[in-house]
Amino acid sequence: MTAPLDRIDARVRCAAALVLVVVTTVVTSPAALAAAAAVALGLAASARLRPKRLAARLAHVEGVVLVLLVVVPFSVPGAPVARVLGFTMTAEGLARAAALAVKVNVCLLVTLALVGTLEPTRLARALAGLRVPDRLVHLLLFLIRYLDLARLDVARLVEAMRVRGFRPRPSGRTRRALAQAAGAALVRAIERAERIEEAMRCRGFTGRLPRPRSAPLTAVDGAAAGGVVLVTAVLMALELAA
Repeated sequence: MTAPLDRIDARVRCAAALVLVVVTTVVTSPAALAAAAAVALGLAASARLRPKRLAARLAHVEGVVLVLLVVVPFSVPGAPVARVLGFTMTAEGLARAAALAVKVNVCLLVTLALVGTLEPTRLARALAGLRVPDRLVHLLLFLIRYLDLARLDVARLVEAMRVRGFRPRPSGRTRRALAQAAGAALVRAIERAERIEEAMRCRGFTGRLPRPRSAPLTAVDGAAAGGVVLVTAVLMALELAA
């Protein structure tokens, strides 16, 4: 089933993600952060993100958030709340840690909902339509195309090492073997890149890929852009009123 966000042009979604992430990182008041969290949850619901997949992606970031929650309360000066192992926990530190945790999760949800659900080629076309430098767009396209090949090369290299009896141990021999494997993978990647470049030049590649014509924006896209402007205004008003 098509998600409601799929009706919005990819260029609008990328620009909206950038604006919302920037605004979220700027605001600090609890009311503004709560509103930003509500917007992020609404976008995640509109994108119809699968709960298991979303939880798996959030798990990669929650480790960093956990570190912030442990370290920041003891790093910010302010009114003491508790003392743990000789370190003083402050109320300002707890508030700062909570705000950072909310910001990280809101930015991740917004990015996953608006950008993470785009097909890679559609994302590349949207970036080209937003006048992102050609080299960055090319890098994204080539990464999409050859990432699996690089992963297979590394997997074959690791399998060959295991067949030859390699078992990782905390020793100098293991470090040398891993360094040699990384060097071999890098050399293979460079050789593949050179072959790809030669093949593309033989086909007339001049350093620029043809830009597809962007479809005109629709009324839905205009409404989405207006919604982003409204949300930004509300968040900034809540921030200024705090």
